Amino acid sequence: MAWSETHILNRAKELVKVYADETLLAVDDVRIAFEEFAQKSEAFLVEESIVTVGGQRVYPLTRVIRVLEVTLNGTPLQQSRQEGTNTYQLDGNTIILNFSPDANLTLIAKGYGIPTAINGLTQPQPEQYMMEAVALMTASNYLRRYGDAQAVDRALIYSAQAAEAITEIRRRRGYVRTQRSASIVPPTRRQL
Repeated sequence: MAWSETHILNRAKELVKVYADETLLAVDDVRIAFEEFAQKSEAFLVEESIVTVGGQRVYPLTRVIRVLEVTLNGTPLQQSRQEGTNTYQLDGNTIILNFSPDANLTLIAKGYGIPTAINGLTQPQPEQYMMEAVALMTASNYLRRYGDAQAVDRALIYSAQAAEAITEIRRRRGYVRTQRSASIVPPTRRQL
């Protein structure tokens, strides 16, 4: 089954209907939770393409949140802090070239990030499990808007369940964060 905004929305409505008016939940609520999920889980490989401006060295990224590879007109660039070389540096989500590029070159950043659309995504697997995590986040975000103590308590439970799912997704991918860097180690398979 491919990813579906409608499926996530309907599941989120099921989760909140006992505690709040589920008819007010909208696709925009799903999209906000999906972006949060994509940032926290780093489960989606995306590519962002930018056309260079002559002499401009700084290029902010909007969709890639953890860069794995940068190419300029198909030539891979290495990451380095050495100025004057055909390399780049990262400052958060911004690529800083260590040289002044010509105009109209194609700079491509590949890495983990936020896909442009939810509908039709077929990777990563298992999408049902991941869509459930997004539905939990959507329901949690929605219920937090209510002042009712029972709704807020349920929101905290949904938030904890979503966080647990994200941790499991990252563990399956073999993602390990250290104090100074992040690295990928081979994942171990485990049934959900």
